[in-house]
Amino acid sequence: MMVQNDRVCPLSPHDQDLTMPRRAPVELVRVFIALSVAAIAGGMTAVFAEDVPDRVQGNWVGEWKLDNGGGGGKQTAQVVALGKGEYQAAFTAYDGSEMQSETFRFLISGSLVDGKGQFSTQINLGDKLGTFDWKAEIAKDMLLGTFTNRKNYIGTLTLKRADLKPDGVGAKPLDGAEVLFDGKNLDRWTTADGKPTAWKLMDGALQVARASDDEKTARHLVLRESLGSMQLHLEYRTPYLPEARGQERGNSGVFLQGRYEIQIVDSFGQPRERNNFGDLSDDDSAGAIFKYAPPTENVTLPPGEWQSLDITFIPAVPDAKGKAEKSAEISVVHNGKPIHERQKVHKPTDGAPVRDLTSKSPGLILEDGGQAVEFRNIWVVRLDPAK
Repeated sequence: MMVQNDRVCPLSPHDQDLTMPRRAPVELVRVFIALSVAAIAGGMTAVFAEDVPDRVQGNWVGEWKLDNGGGGGKQTAQVVALGKGEYQAAFTAYDGSEMQSETFRFLISGSLVDGKGQFSTQINLGDKLGTFDWKAEIAKDMLLGTFTNRKNYIGTLTLKRADLKPDGVGAKPLDGAEVLFDGKNLDRWTTADGKPTAWKLMDGALQVARASDDEKTARHLVLRESLGSMQLHLEYRTPYLPEARGQERGNSGVFLQGRYEIQIVDSFGQPRERNNFGDLSDDDSAGAIFKYAPPTENVTLPPGEWQSLDITFIPAVPDAKGKAEKSAEISVVHNGKPIHERQKVHKPTDGAPVRDLTSKSPGLILEDGGQAVEFRNIWVVRLDPAK
């Protein structure tokens, strides 16, 4: 279990070692709203998605109850697929009906057995509460479980799958917006070398693809025109790659003017990483200004679910020597939640195709990261930087 600054960090599918013991310690902590709950409360609604690739993986929300009627509270879970029928789940139990209260959180490994996700462990809650036997099973979009300390705490938990649809998904272009991709053609896009793209148009979306399975050269998609200050909207979803880890798990990105990357990757369930000073340091997770500024929150949805990015960008102003006299400024709303607010960016981000501030640059570049990330509903409003 990871606890940082009184917040329990969400589960990570990106950790190098994702095998958790069946017997897991639990510590009573005070936390604020957990990611899955925060997502429901702020900018997302629950929907039923038939095309979700793994019905065990995902966000789960419900409640726990004591059999004797003596208590209960909210219960949430984030379940991450690890491949080969293995899963890792982070369960959070809240004492009482409010989401901000005393709570505890524990990690459990699970497996797919006869088409059902099965999880079990023993949880030591200290001398007062004792050791609990805890079991749960996921089937038919329900998570049902039991817990007991074989004394005075015996109860059940009932959770439902929460397929979350951010308010920004499906957003119609604002007045004055230019539609850059409407799902029908790539007339406004090209590649860096001008060669035909292998990216695929399918069902109104645009999927990253290469000419062949052994193609090693990344061919980013490049907007044909330049853009200055802008408000950009796009939607994306990452592929289901349960056995992949880190940047191999649905990697792509959006380069503003080819210089500043907003990272796209499957960060569902990723814990917040911090440096020795206690500052957030996971600057390669979804929504990060890549290798420059981590998101203030991880609100990533599971792979296969559409997500939204709304980006407000004011470009840097170079001086006579081509250095930034005034830094670029970036604000990002990910799945309806602000994760960067007027972040000053003093230089192009690591790996950006355009490194200097004076050369002509494309308005946008969509990254070919080698995985089948999909995009749709891309539009932009040009802004007056003076306002």
